[in-house]
Amino acid sequence: MKQLVFVLIVETVTSTGFVSETEEYGHWADVNTCTYFSRSISLQNVEGHAGTTFKEAFPMPLRAYCKPKWVDPTETEIF
Repeated sequence: MKQLVFVLIVETVTSTGFVSETEEYGHWADVNTCTYFSRSISLQNVEGHAGTTFKEAFPMPLRAYCKPKWVDPTETEIF
């Protein structure tokens, strides 16, 4: 029997804004846990102290989000 999980999707974005690569990183039973990790990755580009953004200091062309997916729990590690 399949189980509904939430997959962390991480996209690598080019300097022009196009997605160059998409990968799945982990399967979570709880959407809140998956969202925690996606926000942690995505919010690295927000403004930091003294008006310098993390993106300006350390370019991170990444975007992350969670996507629901049906998987077989006997074949997939679910966190």
